[in-house]
Amino acid sequence: MKSGNPFYRWSIRTKTVLLIIGVSVIFGSGVLAFIYFQMQNTLRDAAITKTRLVAEGLSVKAVVPVQVEDLNALQSIQREAVSRPDVAYCFIRDGRGKVLTSSFEGNALPPALQTNNILNPGMPFGAQPAIIPVKDNIIDVIDIASPIAGGTLGTVHVGLNRARIKPAGGMLLLYGMEVGIVMLIMASLVAVLISAIVIAPIKDLMAVAESLGNGDLSKKVNVRTGDELGRLGEILNRTGDQLQALARTASDQDTMQRRAADLLAVVSTAAKGDLTVRAEVTADTLGSVADSLNLLITNHRMLVTYASNVAAEIQRSPSGMPLSSDSGDHSRHLADVTKRLTDTIGRYKFGKEQMTGETPLPPLEGHAPVEEDVTTSDEDIKIGFIE
Repeated sequence: MKSGNPFYRWSIRTKTVLLIIGVSVIFGSGVLAFIYFQMQNTLRDAAITKTRLVAEGLSVKAVVPVQVEDLNALQSIQREAVSRPDVAYCFIRDGRGKVLTSSFEGNALPPALQTNNILNPGMPFGAQPAIIPVKDNIIDVIDIASPIAGGTLGTVHVGLNRARIKPAGGMLLLYGMEVGIVMLIMASLVAVLISAIVIAPIKDLMAVAESLGNGDLSKKVNVRTGDELGRLGEILNRTGDQLQALARTASDQDTMQRRAADLLAVVSTAAKGDLTVRAEVTADTLGSVADSLNLLITNHRMLVTYASNVAAEIQRSPSGMPLSSDSGDHSRHLADVTKRLTDTIGRYKFGKEQMTGETPLPPLEGHAPVEEDVTTSDEDIKIGFIE
């Protein structure tokens, strides 16, 4: 649901930047932690190796003093060892395990060192961790034992203060964090750049989609890539083209229906006797039908006009206005008029010439030829046609 999604209002650019930064932080933290622990182990191993070498040198120096039990020489060796900053203590045992000299007060070893790191014969050295109190402080040490004369004369124990190793590791961690911060800033800039490259096509797609939704089918996506966004843009462009085609088809259908309705209205009006109507002639199929209908109405009008003239001529004959002074001529004239009227109606119904408008109607004797622009009024045409 929208209300339960805290990221609903976040833009894709914000999500992309945060995603890249988050991945960079997690990855960088993991790498930094790995490097830190590796450096800590490396520094510890290096410190142990260094202290072991010191212990081995001291054990070589302690051979003769142990043999003659020269405590002053042994104390000098012990002071030489503790003078180093990373050495917490030093004590020397003889072959029976007795402490000959020690940096602890009264040669009293802490309980953690009394039984710790006891070398067996033939062992080159030993290293064991321990936690001991030194001058009211609890320190973490690594007890390194080096045998004197192969262990027959005793052992030299040197305590490596592990707290001296941690500052070096801390400095490396600090340097790593500084480098990590710089890399994080660079990753943020890269994230912004990548989001801008990715978001620009998406914004273009959104603009075109909104235009399509608002009915503007002229907008097109500028496809610049062949990835998923590019293919989506091509789909939107094809969709817009199809919608435009459908819109044109629907518009053409509406126009065709409107013209067909107008044509049917003209036919209906002409069927009721109004021969003055004209259908709109267009360049399409209905335009051809409308042109033929106009020609048919024109011919019909000409026929009605011609028939009206003939009827008027016949009506004038009984009223004392003969068409000829001779009675036989008058009868022949009426027969001729009737024949021409019959022939005209036959040509109108079945003749191809009248449908194409090639042959005009034959004129009455004493009357002008019948043309489309007749002088009979529209009202006379309507009445004569209905009768």
